[in-house]
Amino acid sequence: MRWTVKDLTYRTAMRLPALHSAVFRGLLASFHDVYGDLDPAAALAFLGRLELPANTQHLAELRHVLAAGH
Repeated sequence: MRWTVKDLTYRTAMRLPALHSAVFRGLLASFHDVYGDLDPAAALAFLGRLELPANTQHLAELRHVLAAGH
């Protein structure tokens, strides 16, 4: 799915804190998916707005690679 579609979907889902972990999993999957489409800067901005436990698995790693522009 193209990032333009995901962007709107993620923005909408982020309005509900109960969906923040699902948004995180979606961003993580988009990064790893062979056919995934991800805008690193936008995804990093989304991560900064998500309310997630500090010990969320793969959170630090995803922030790192997105900050590097991957």
